[in-house]
Amino acid sequence: MPSPNPGDVHGCPELFRLLEQLRYSPAVDNLILAGDLVNKGPASLDVLDAVPTLAAEAVRGNHDDAVLGAWLAARRRRLQAGGGGGQGAEADKKGEQRLHAKFAWAAAMTEQQAAVLAGLPYTISVPQYGIAVVHAGLVPGVPLEEQELWAMYKMRNVAPLEAEGAEGEREEGRGERAEGNSPAPGPGSSAAAGAGCAAGSRLRRYRPLEKAKEGGEPWAQLWAGPVHVFFGHDARRGLQLAPAATGLDTGAVYGGALTAAVLPPLGELLAAPRGGSASGVSGLAAALAAGRAPSREELGVELVTVPAAAVYSPPTGPAAAAVTAAA
Repeated sequence: MPSPNPGDVHGCPELFRLLEQLRYSPAVDNLILAGDLVNKGPASLDVLDAVPTLAAEAVRGNHDDAVLGAWLAARRRRLQAGGGGGQGAEADKKGEQRLHAKFAWAAAMTEQQAAVLAGLPYTISVPQYGIAVVHAGLVPGVPLEEQELWAMYKMRNVAPLEAEGAEGEREEGRGERAEGNSPAPGPGSSAAAGAGCAAGSRLRRYRPLEKAKEGGEPWAQLWAGPVHVFFGHDARRGLQLAPAATGLDTGAVYGGALTAAVLPPLGELLAAPRGGSASGVSGLAAALAAGRAPSREELGVELVTVPAAAVYSPPTGPAAAAVTAAA
């Protein structure tokens, strides 16, 4: 069963064009979305309706979380004001007045659609393939269950810790979130414990950074496994092909393209000598046995791209340059 893994959708109809091109079937295929399902594009509500229909899984992106938080806050204020749940156009108008302009579309979001956002985990692990999906990134050397939630959907870079001595900083279960970055309520990681670094390790060498302008370097270039990570979030850098991580945000909402990493059926990967050793063992089987991150070659990754039909949200700054270069 092929597994398409698209980057940031941002409410763009290109998702449906991509799935049509791939002849995606919920009955036999697996679909994992890399977060930022909604916002900026014209089809956010359609995407939310499609997630359960497509039997899709998805991780939580920063835009998903921000929209959900704004929607919950607006509903709470409406209830506190004695307005009740409200129905029809009048309720939608009141909702728009209580939502920031960039989230105005969410005034029409139903309880069922909001539940899709509320149910998004921060990571999804597929141990049979040796992969994990996260929206923004992971701090190298930190077990998955100890990653900071805000960083998993907001970080872009990492910087070395100013550690005592040369061994870095040893953590004692510290998992605080950066002030002002507390995510909306939702489930935690669905990934297996220990993914992201050797089990039991508490040695931290890097701290996550939300903005590239804060310095540091791309986390993906430093990620060494033991899982291959697929992520989005960073349209400014576009397609990222690090040895053990693949960045898929190619700026569809900015007029770029929607890119998906498509993996072949597991049986094919384990049976074929693709990227394998001279003994004929498949590359994926060898990677899993060794506890290391499989490469894109060993995973049989095919990158499939659908150009955006329009510029749904004009890019600015470095994002504009990145989309222009990609075009």
